[in-house]
Amino acid sequence: MLQRLILFLYLSTSVFAADLFDKQNLAAWCIVPFDATKRGPEARAEMVAKMGLNKVAYDWRPEHVTEFEREILAYQKHGIEMFAFWGTHDEAFRLFEKYKLHPQLWAMMKGAGDTQEAQVKSAAEGLLPLFSQSQEDRQPGRHLQPRRLGRRA
Repeated sequence: MLQRLILFLYLSTSVFAADLFDKQNLAAWCIVPFDATKRGPEARAEMVAKMGLNKVAYDWRPEHVTEFEREILAYQKHGIEMFAFWGTHDEAFRLFEKYKLHPQLWAMMKGAGDTQEAQVKSAAEGLLPLFSQSQEDRQPGRHLQPRRLGRRA
């Protein structure tokens, strides 16, 4: 009986891991600032599509601001979702509104304070401006929702 239980748990874990790493659950990230060949938006979108991925977490540097719109259009052309955007930029928010995009906004936070409670409070307060900006740019009635890892319905 114990052997069957161990086998069941092993197989269940293997199936879960296979689902977890299914291409539908993976996203290309950091392909813009760390691309050694310095591809442009169309070439990056082609690369992601060729890899079989359909999501991008867009990380950028100041020199990429002028490419934001071309990047969005290239991803749309190849059926790739810009599901996350690292940081904030007014031009990005303008384009999110123009193309009706609602990516997750990723930010690095570091709290200040002598205790963990104070550090968490400080970090959370630091997110308030980002939260307010993102809410202004969303459709009425739409709120930030946490994303769940897993297959799309």
